[in-house]
Amino acid sequence: MGRVDFDIEGISVQSIKMSKLRTIEASRRLYRIETITNKVIYSTILPSTKPGYVEIGDSTEGVVSIPMNYISYLSYYSSRL
Repeated sequence: MGRVDFDIEGISVQSIKMSKLRTIEASRRLYRIETITNKVIYSTILPSTKPGYVEIGDSTEGVVSIPMNYISYLSYYSSRL
């Protein structure tokens, strides 16, 4: 399994098939995460111990584990944590 790194400053839009990913880790910056139910969460993303899931911080529920295919849109939000 390989690793993909993105240069956030020079990137516009990238499409990746979620079915090809095992996990996502984006812990150095904040991201805007939109779910398939149109819920918007601003958080870092960490791998979960459950295959196919990631852990995100939700201000109402704390850290939650969600299926990766539950994420419909992911974009860079801020470099400040």
